[in-house]
Amino acid sequence: AEWPLRPGGVPKIPVLFKWHHAVQDKAAGVFLSGSFNNWDKIPMKLSDNEYLESVELAPGKYEYKFFVDGQWKHDEKLSHTSNKFGSYNNIIMVSVSDTSLCISCKDGRATNLNIDELQGEQDKYSDDGFSSEIPDIEMYHKAGPPPQLPVQLSRGILNSESDKSTDPTLLPEPQHVLLNHLYALTVRDGVMVLGATHRYKRKYVTTMLYKPITKTHY
Repeated sequence: AEWPLRPGGVPKIPVLFKWHHAVQDKAAGVFLSGSFNNWDKIPMKLSDNEYLESVELAPGKYEYKFFVDGQWKHDEKLSHTSNKFGSYNNIIMVSVSDTSLCISCKDGRATNLNIDELQGEQDKYSDDGFSSEIPDIEMYHKAGPPPQLPVQLSRGILNSESDKSTDPTLLPEPQHVLLNHLYALTVRDGVMVLGATHRYKRKYVTTMLYKPITKTHY
């Protein structure tokens, strides 16, 4: 895959960080910090008993840690190095050749996510087994709760901060997984904002819709 270039010609690679170890204080959650954001805490999202967060990184070497149950922790199964505080930081190397990275997978390794390795997924979306017959309602009662929203979709461009080095009127380059989705911002000052981004070759077009709305409508 060919990722779009940011200002200055530097590509950004989507990196998915995971924390799948035990968490005692789930109400407090898990935070991600690293040298890529001056060690500011980023709240991670809980999905299927794992805490996830997607960050776009330029090629280079980074150190990071997790803040869990009031303590700084690192994943012992992943590459790590000692720090000046006498503990350890996890390390990650992002390369231009990476399409996307999955950090702290269930087998304890950091792996590249290659679309060629996911061909078996297409069987899930085939037309086999579909019909016009109405299924038994009991089937849905046994299915359990619906899956949580994929963490990538929470990083919509409407909720992103603009790069300080770019024109503040320009939106950042979106990830491929964010294209062709309709996003809505929280109603503020009686106005609802909807947005959708589409791609044509290397061009991105974002359409914004603004609609005044009264409190009786929501």
